[in-house]
Formats: sequence, C-alpha cells, structure tokens
Amino acid sequence: MMEYNKLLDFIPYFEHENIEYYNWAPGYSQYDRKFDQFIKSAYQTEILKSDYLEYLDEKGINDKLATTSKFCLHGCLCYYGMLISLCLKNKR
Repeated sequence: MMEYNKLLDFIPYFEHENIEYYNWAPGYSQYDRKFDQFIKSAYQTEILKSDYLEYLDEKGINDKLATTSKFCLHGCLCYYGMLISLCLKNKR
C-alpha cells in the first residue's frame, strides 16, 4: 500500500484555479492526466475502494437498495452526483 503522504504531492495541483479536470467526450468523460494519477493514487492508498460492490454487499446495503423506492434511490444518486459536479465546478 502506498503511503498517504504521496497524496499530499497533489495539493499544488488542486490549488490551481483554471485547471480543466475533465472534458466530456462522446459517451464518457476524459480526465486530465494529473487528475487520473490522483485517482489511481487514491485507490492505491485505499481511500477510494476499488471493491466497492463487494463492500456494499458485505454491509447489506445492496439488499437495502433493492428494496428502496426508485424515487429514494434516484434522489440519493442525484444528491451525490450534484455534489461531485459542484465540487468540480467550484474549482474552475
């Protein structure tokens, strides 16, 4: 596992105000090379989980999602999607 200190090297990158972290390409988003490196580093430190589906299954969350209403699930996904979008827009 990579040390968390490696992530500190990315702080100057995120301090720049005019960085385009991603661009929309037909059908997918294309990340800036340095942003992509940050994501890979975050997975290596296990701050981001690459096995999140297994984790959700272990915690019984998949069962809860399967029994919740579509309206509730849609609301949760929109909420987190909007947070991500807002965070990225605020950096611009």
